[in-house]
Amino acid sequence: MIAGIDPGKHGALFLLGPPHGYATVPLVKIDNKDKPDYDAWWRIWYPLLLDAEHIMIEFAAARPGQGVTSMFSFGYCAGFIRGLVLSTGRPHTLIPPQMWKKLAGLRGSNKDESRCRASQLVPEAVDFWLRKKDDGIAEAALIALSYRLMESRILRNGELI
Repeated sequence: MIAGIDPGKHGALFLLGPPHGYATVPLVKIDNKDKPDYDAWWRIWYPLLLDAEHIMIEFAAARPGQGVTSMFSFGYCAGFIRGLVLSTGRPHTLIPPQMWKKLAGLRGSNKDESRCRASQLVPEAVDFWLRKKDDGIAEAALIALSYRLMESRILRNGELI
């Protein structure tokens, strides 16, 4: 079982099995805004991660034009995920979005393309990302799949050959 994590409050955890499975970030309303429910997040994701032989985490960074508050929130979520993964003691890899997207045959950051590509590469799990807002699950699946794709390719100076 390989786990893939797309970080952020709208991200997801995907378990590349069999059996396949996923979990999204549990949210709670605070001041009329959706915020991660960190206690529930820990309770739901921790046992799932213990089943993984390896965990792949997207290593994302600040993007141009992103606000300070949203970047701080994203960083808080990413740090929480990293701590959660470290607490499991499971082997893990941080993978830049450019690398997992290249491995999956994607260009750019179109979320619909991610859902389409995930449907092609993991067709037995297509029902997990039928809705447009489930793109985080599809991307987590592609991140998990990147582990298997890396095993079958050679990297030279950080580039696939």
